Amino acid sequence: MRHGLIQEVTEAIENELSAANKAFPGFNSTHEGYAVILEEAQEAEDELRNVARNLQALWVEVKGNAGKEDLEVVAAGVEASAQALAAEAIQTAAMARKLLNYLESVKE
Repeated sequence: MRHGLIQEVTEAIENELSAANKAFPGFNSTHEGYAVILEEAQEAEDELRNVARNLQALWVEVKGNAGKEDLEVVAAGVEASAQALAAEAIQTAAMARKLLNYLESVKE
């Protein structure tokens, strides 16, 4: 994987965490953190299934020698669902960081 991309994703995670912290207070417990992370991860799984469905549709079109316009429509669906997957993955990572921040503030 391209190193620069990892840096860009890390910056996106930090930006998402900052926005989330402005909109919502910090976690009050590990249970709350887990629940929020789980919700984001489940949304990422849903988007991954959308990528798979769109990719399957693209394969059907490719095997059927579809025309350019049909291929463009289906390829755009793959792109859109992959972007949504990336966004959900970034939100999942941001919420994991939010939990780590909470854990740093907890006294043992």
